[in-house]
Amino acid sequence: MRQILQEGQQKAAAYWNPVSSLTMLEIAKAHRINAASQEVLDDPAAEDALQHSALEPLLAQAAS
Repeated sequence: MRQILQEGQQKAAAYWNPVSSLTMLEIAKAHRINAASQEVLDDPAAEDALQHSALEPLLAQAAS
């Protein structure tokens, strides 16, 4: 089985890692921020606070 798999292998023409510029700490922080943002967006009691114009950029990102 190993030989069959090795015979079919080819070198990659290209490699792309979309998060190569980020550290694990940055990725973990982004996940925490996303989870907290979703928690706020899901809370009906936050509706009035979410109407504030200062939050428009955050809400635009959350919608995309």
